[in-house]
Amino acid sequence: MNTIFTIGHSVRAISEFLQILQKNEIDTLVDVRTFPKSRFCPQYNQKALSDELSKAYITYIFKGKNLGGRGENIDYDKTINGVMELVYWGKRVCVMCSERDYKKCHRHTVLESSFIKGGLKITHL
Repeated sequence: MNTIFTIGHSVRAISEFLQILQKNEIDTLVDVRTFPKSRFCPQYNQKALSDELSKAYITYIFKGKNLGGRGENIDYDKTINGVMELVYWGKRVCVMCSERDYKKCHRHTVLESSFIKGGLKITHL
């Protein structure tokens, strides 16, 4: 069964975050934060995070306008299908938000049901 991963950055050091992704052989990170920045953890601001991921050979994709926890989520179905297609094509995809506890995050309350419906297994990191 194809697997999609999820992770919340929380207040982790960027080195710890990257280590988790690398340990799980993640090659594509999909950022689903509506607002891709952090007041408390600037290492997770969109540009800084994208730069760090690039150094680790992990592709960064921002989809917060489509799959975010706040907002109208433009083209939700098309976007969720596009993310699932990456998994079907053999990519190791991890969906990221800021909330560490996935049970308190829209990764679980909103996105998970779409992934399951699409035939994916979810692993929360």
